[in-house]
Amino acid sequence: MDGTKKSYANYIGRFVYDSLSSMLTTTEISQIKSVYSGIRQNMKNHKILNDLNTEKKDSLILADSQLSITIKDSLPDDWLNEITVNVNEHPFDNIGFGLQKMIEMELAVEKNSENDGVLLFEEPENNLSYSNMSKLINLIEKNENKQKFISTHSSFVANKIGLNDLMLCENGAITPFGSIPSGSFKYFKKLPGYNTLRLLLSEKVVLVEGPTDELVFNKAFMDQEGTLPINQGIDVIVVDSLAFKRYLDIALQIHKSVAVIIDNDGDIDSLLTRYKDYVKDDLIHLFYEKDEKLKTIEPSFIHANFVAGKISTLKEIINISGHITLRDDNDLLNYMTNNKAEWALRIFDSDRVVSYPEYINEAIEYVKIK
Repeated sequence: MDGTKKSYANYIGRFVYDSLSSMLTTTEISQIKSVYSGIRQNMKNHKILNDLNTEKKDSLILADSQLSITIKDSLPDDWLNEITVNVNEHPFDNIGFGLQKMIEMELAVEKNSENDGVLLFEEPENNLSYSNMSKLINLIEKNENKQKFISTHSSFVANKIGLNDLMLCENGAITPFGSIPSGSFKYFKKLPGYNTLRLLLSEKVVLVEGPTDELVFNKAFMDQEGTLPINQGIDVIVVDSLAFKRYLDIALQIHKSVAVIIDNDGDIDSLLTRYKDYVKDDLIHLFYEKDEKLKTIEPSFIHANFVAGKISTLKEIINISGHITLRDDNDLLNYMTNNKAEWALRIFDSDRVVSYPEYINEAIEYVKIK
């Protein structure tokens, strides 16, 4: 079933036919057919059409033949084509495309549900909200007698159905994901909002902890290369720090190299121990501040600009509106810590030159050559 096309007519027609056949007696169906036939006959004999054919007959000539305007002859079951359904009192054709597809897919899944078979779904996420996608996936999973194949560009769909059933098709090769650790599989299924397919489909990947790191990395890259990373096939994905390992479990399945920009949190040994099983394959590379006193990106950023003699420029950029009191470096740090995305956005929007922490520069060099 193709979620991109409006092809519901056959399913609705079948639903109408099955409903009438099961709910009405033969006598009742015969009465409806008689009413329909009478309506058509009344139209055919209507005075307006008769007058038209009589009074305008000189205008109704083609190929030296006399024409007349009339009603098409009908087959015995043509009346079924005139019956449709209303949804919450609205004509089916006038409801949203997403709801149309939901109804169509439910009919397709439940048709002969007791029989074995195969169901093919192409991009079921099209025209559906997240809540309706969730309903649809529950519906698809409910039918256990049929094998389902689903093509999708939606991380939500892939996560919800289960990444362990995912198969990535690329350049004639098929990569199954059945060996994803069960913890990560369950994690993404319970929290399907993560952009897992971005990692799978991107050329190069940088994972960062939050929007602050994303803005800083993008700006630093743009200062060096004159363009955003995405324009060179580098996808910077914001990942909750608790989900880093979950993403890396997926990356290892397809042997994808990933740069991880992460805070040292004041304990580098603990950081390295936490990711020792991932960095050993030379696919996953961690980039972090080497000075444990600089626990997060804010003090690291201040330090980089202090060493480069650009601390005044940094203060002026962050205090662009002039309403922030920055008496000393502690005031600057407090403001940046409490307004993470805001200060990073001001750096991103500025045309002035600042310095970046060395681990940010190292990450840029890594993804450029990888």
